[in-house]
Amino acid sequence: MINYLRQLTFISITLIVLQLFVFYALDFKLSFLYVIPYLYLIGFNIVAHHFLLKANAERPQKFINTFIAVLGLKMFMSLLLVLVLGLSFKEQLLPLVISFLILYFCYTIFEIKSLLNLPKERANKSN
Repeated sequence: MINYLRQLTFISITLIVLQLFVFYALDFKLSFLYVIPYLYLIGFNIVAHHFLLKANAERPQKFINTFIAVLGLKMFMSLLLVLVLGLSFKEQLLPLVISFLILYFCYTIFEIKSLLNLPKERANKSN
């Protein structure tokens, strides 16, 4: 879990720097509003990773069911968050939605990449 948190911190800092650079280059206004997607996605990924590690320790079938449930919940909650933020801050709708989608895909790819080795690790421990 420590290695996962280290990698999550690295990817988060990289994404923040890239977003700041793009917003500066395109002369977009930055506000506290753009911190909310980072807090949501980082928090969700940490909690989801914990539950997926627990499910992987038990049975492979439970891991698969938990993984699909976590991805579905993440997608639904993300949609609700974008909807609420979009309706609340209509003047910043386009940059907010584009930023959120890019962050969502980056964190989802990171999550899947970090979980690819879990079933292999479980098989190696049982041998």
